[in-house]
Amino acid sequence: MLIERMIRRSDMIRCALCADAPCTAACGRCDPAGILRSVWFDNEKVAALRFPGANPCVNCDAPCERACVREGEVPIRTMLTRLHDEVRPLLEEALPKDEKLLRTELCGVPLENPFLLSSSVVASTYDMCARAFEAGWAGAAFKTICAFDIREASPRFSAITGDNGSIVGFKNIEQLSDHSVAENMEIFRRLKETYPTKFILASIMGRNVAEWEELARLCEENRADAIELNFSCPNMADGGLGSDIGQVPELVERFTAAARRGTKLPILAKLTPNVASMIPAAQAAKRGGADGIAAINTIKSVIGVNPHTYVSAPAVHGRSAVGGYSGGAVRFRCGSLRNSGKRRTFPACMFPAWAGSRPGWTRWNSFCSARGAFRSRPRSCSTDTASSTISSRDFCTISKKRDSKTCGR
Repeated sequence: MLIERMIRRSDMIRCALCADAPCTAACGRCDPAGILRSVWFDNEKVAALRFPGANPCVNCDAPCERACVREGEVPIRTMLTRLHDEVRPLLEEALPKDEKLLRTELCGVPLENPFLLSSSVVASTYDMCARAFEAGWAGAAFKTICAFDIREASPRFSAITGDNGSIVGFKNIEQLSDHSVAENMEIFRRLKETYPTKFILASIMGRNVAEWEELARLCEENRADAIELNFSCPNMADGGLGSDIGQVPELVERFTAAARRGTKLPILAKLTPNVASMIPAAQAAKRGGADGIAAINTIKSVIGVNPHTYVSAPAVHGRSAVGGYSGGAVRFRCGSLRNSGKRRTFPACMFPAWAGSRPGWTRWNSFCSARGAFRSRPRSCSTDTASSTISSRDFCTISKKRDSKTCGR
């Protein structure tokens, strides 16, 4: 049995994670790029199981390494040999082929698996969502739609890296969708025409009761499957929006009720972690007619302060702002949530986990922990901008190896 990782991301830190990778094109015996991608996302078990049988690197002169865009910097043959010879013998199960165990539902809407893109820049266009659906994601929470103009800064992302170069913390000052409401509604219709079985969670934000109601109505008319109310974005330039709403239970209830008047679709209230307790806001959302609670959005933060200018990262023309933090440090406080009686208070509510944690099995382990805290099956999962290339199968392959109870059936 493999208990601890034997091969780590730092062993392949120079890999560019190419799409249509030249190493795979040059190999002809296996898929080096897919195998290395699994290692990158802390899933060496599935990486080892992806070999067709015998070690393909035996008596091979490593054309994959010569074809690599960073020739000589990524030890592809050595890593593949270690996976086959050292990791694979310790594995106790074969790679499952049946993904039906992953089927679940969210507020009564069927899902192919419990993994969705969360509302962010990686779910902001037709092409991005289509690529995610092709990669195996069950759906997407589309980037928050609003009826007012959005002007983004650039750059708007920054990261904290560990000693091996991998990202351990990520800050963004991204705001909402910069497409018009009409443009976003057209994207919904196109996605549903091309991918009718995929789940679209329409994230919305209004400035007043009328806008919340109207946006909810439009999303239902344009074939969204459910509505997410963004009461939690920490990056809004104007006051009275995003997390400013989520910190005031009375506003949460008022705007949830407004959205409920506009739609019969399931409604999830996305709550902010920037409060002493999310319970009052969750209670308010339930009173307003929410079917579930989405937790959490990113955490207000300041990182990377320049000691000479006192400006935090990312800096835009010498200025910056408080932004939303995500990354490996974000964890569910499972014990406190369970002990608070939150689940007992909301027996009919769903609790999707939009954790801003880093991709890979750190997120999956947190996700399973959340399931244990809420005594409910896991519903969804986020991805972040720093690693938008991850396939849902990097999550699904490990969950298929769990028994049906753990998989959330």
